[in-house]
Amino acid sequence: MVPANRIGFSEEGFSGFRLKILQEIITITVFIGFASLILKEEMKWNPAVS
Repeated sequence: MVPANRIGFSEEGFSGFRLKILQEIITITVFIGFASLILKEEMKWNPAVS
């Protein structure tokens, strides 16, 4: 979800589209870290490409 307070939107000049992309990148990065470190899953080529 895009932050409701829109601090990044108004002060830093990010558009709503950029904030959503940034949120998705952070979510995917955290998930990959969790899957790798906690669940001991190894990264395969097909999820990395997608």
